[in-house]
Amino acid sequence: MSFQVDVLPVNTRIPGNYIGYDTSNALRGVQIGEKYVCIVSLMTTGSAEENVVYDVASARQAISLFGRGSPAHTAYLNALATYPFGNYRVAAVKQTFTGGVSGKASGSIAFDGTAVDGGSITVTIGQESVRIPVFREDNGAAISDRLLAALEADSITLEVAVKKATNPNTIEVEALCGGSYGNTIGIEISADNAEGIDFEVADMASGADGNLALSETFQNMAGLKNDIVVFPFNWESNDGSSEFGDVVKYIDKVSSPIEKNPAVCIIGENGNLFRVPNLPKVPNHPRFVFVNHPGTNAANHAVLASVAAKILEFADPSLPINGEALQSVKPSSQARNYLRSEADRLLSSGISPLDITSGRLSATVRIISTHTEGVSQKAPDLWIRVLDFVAEAVRTKVSAAISRQKNTERMLGSVRAVILGELKGLERLEIVKNVDLWKNMLVVERMPENIGFFRVKIPVDAVLGLHGTMGHLELIVS
Repeated sequence: MSFQVDVLPVNTRIPGNYIGYDTSNALRGVQIGEKYVCIVSLMTTGSAEENVVYDVASARQAISLFGRGSPAHTAYLNALATYPFGNYRVAAVKQTFTGGVSGKASGSIAFDGTAVDGGSITVTIGQESVRIPVFREDNGAAISDRLLAALEADSITLEVAVKKATNPNTIEVEALCGGSYGNTIGIEISADNAEGIDFEVADMASGADGNLALSETFQNMAGLKNDIVVFPFNWESNDGSSEFGDVVKYIDKVSSPIEKNPAVCIIGENGNLFRVPNLPKVPNHPRFVFVNHPGTNAANHAVLASVAAKILEFADPSLPINGEALQSVKPSSQARNYLRSEADRLLSSGISPLDITSGRLSATVRIISTHTEGVSQKAPDLWIRVLDFVAEAVRTKVSAAISRQKNTERMLGSVRAVILGELKGLERLEIVKNVDLWKNMLVVERMPENIGFFRVKIPVDAVLGLHGTMGHLELIVS
């Protein structure tokens, strides 16, 4: 059989082995639609309308819509940096406060003393770092002036506003908008030489959440296909009445067989969870992922958006997301990894901790769901994504097969054959396994209570990720 190689020049005379790529068959077989991450996040200024969902294609567009340095802008930047080929949406939300409360977190940076030698000072606020020179005989006011100018440069995208305090040696730092997210923006200072200069940091604090009124946001999201939702707000609610109750209802609704737009949701918090008396009681749900970074200056929404983008990158739901670097999320200088026993306890509690690599990068340890019961006790990974993948693939093929067809015995057999064929295709992709072993459990029958519909039962022996090996060394002395 001859074939045309149209991706390579055919008239070359130079010896060698030339292998090109032919992607013309890539869409044949299993048909899965494009995947989307939707980030629910706060805006500051910009042209976006509140509670409206926007497809965002560039950093410039994010600034125009949501405001430079807004949580929505920076979350999008982190997703883009993690996986630049993904499809990203942002649901722009605002908060309302009463009684003159702004809800904005604030902190400060103060310098004191007189430099006896030159050097430099590096200041990190959130994910932005600036380095300023220190000259001999500089005092605190001179250094704070120089730092303020550097922080106000056009090349810097801060999530905070900075200004001189009444004390000329001090710079006040305030989050751009209200919310507890501001408490997670880290401030860090390091000095290279600059002897004689002392500095003091007041960490960001006192940020408070206002009324988000997210029910309208989720109504607008419900008509779109959002495979991964980033929810960087308060998740501590079990009564279903808070904003987190709204996101649970949204996830359950769109993932139902009726809506057919299944999604997973990324929540979480920063900080060492073993520095508090009890581990957080995360929601017990197979479609939620709770992410924890033990120590970073990046705000919580930046971390969650990066993890969501990394999951999006793994189109194959059976692949484990272990040890995957999040390039844009840097650990703070004082951050330490969890002990192995601590990380194991977190994973057993439905929490996905992040790791700090030897190169001072942040990386996933293992991405699991917060579900800790039933099948998740043995398989804590996001196995629900495998079922979503199979459901979409089968639904797409069956929809094409039954278009303009009649309710006949022939179609019963035809639909069963289509489903079995699709399962075999998924088996070749190593999404499912043992199709022939379980094929007798594949049932297609008429629904007597709903004329014109077939009832289908599909066995799915899911392939899950490989995470390691266990064994022992057996000593042989000869």
